[in-house]
Amino acid sequence: MCKELQQLNLFNNKLVGSIPEAICNLSKLEELYLGNNKLAGEIPKKMSDLLNLKILSLPMNNLTGSIPATIFNISSLLNISLSYNSLSGNLPMDMCNTNPKLKELNLSSNHLSGEIPTSLSECIKLQVISLSYNEFTGSIPKGIGNLVELQDCLSGIIA
Repeated sequence: MCKELQQLNLFNNKLVGSIPEAICNLSKLEELYLGNNKLAGEIPKKMSDLLNLKILSLPMNNLTGSIPATIFNISSLLNISLSYNSLSGNLPMDMCNTNPKLKELNLSSNHLSGEIPTSLSECIKLQVISLSYNEFTGSIPKGIGNLVELQDCLSGIIA
């Protein structure tokens, strides 16, 4: 693969199989669009090696397992879109402690559970949060009101 590649856009195809771990070797990659395919399996843990990644867009696939906590350590990330998959497990409690630049977080329509992390209020640049159609429990984090740049707030059912 081309080591200088900055954008990989394979959105809206009929791709199958898992996300190749070799993608994680594209050190200059800034935008990854693999949505609306038939990709399955887990998100590679090595995805956090993509230190220049700004957009991670993997919606509308058949991805399973938990979201690797290390993805939230990519300080350049502005947009994470993992909606309409079969991702499960809890979100990392410190998910926003290392990424103050995050502007959009779309994790809707998965099987995520547990409490919504209070550290969400540390993502002070967030403009869009979509956590709807999951299995979250507990209360809405108090600090959510401090996210003054929000344009679209929490929606859906929180049991």
